[in-house]
Amino acid sequence: MTKTQYRFLKLGSILMAVSVALGAIGAHILKKSLSPIALETFHTGVRYHTIHSLSLITLSLFPKTFNIKWTGILFIMGVILFSFGCYSYALTGIKTFVHIVPIGGISFILGWFCLFFSNRLRD
Repeated sequence: MTKTQYRFLKLGSILMAVSVALGAIGAHILKKSLSPIALETFHTGVRYHTIHSLSLITLSLFPKTFNIKWTGILFIMGVILFSFGCYSYALTGIKTFVHIVPIGGISFILGWFCLFFSNRLRD
């Protein structure tokens, strides 16, 4: 396992734990205090957070010959900007966070394209 893969495994695991915790908070605590639209926004953040945390863990399992560094970096940026933007907007209603969310979505998309175009460094 390379240093990058090790970091992706560790960070993906922590992000996954946070995702599960936030999902539980949304389902059990915030359900009573947020509007249905705000709660849906929060759950959208959790959904993308979970998918990309698991994807980061999966990247750590790729053969060492694949160049996956930028894919992982973009997934991490996406979780921070998209998911935490959704959480922040749902909890505060501050519109500034809405403008950050699409940048995170673009990060996710670019990460998936990086994975598609990742090449084997050697045979």
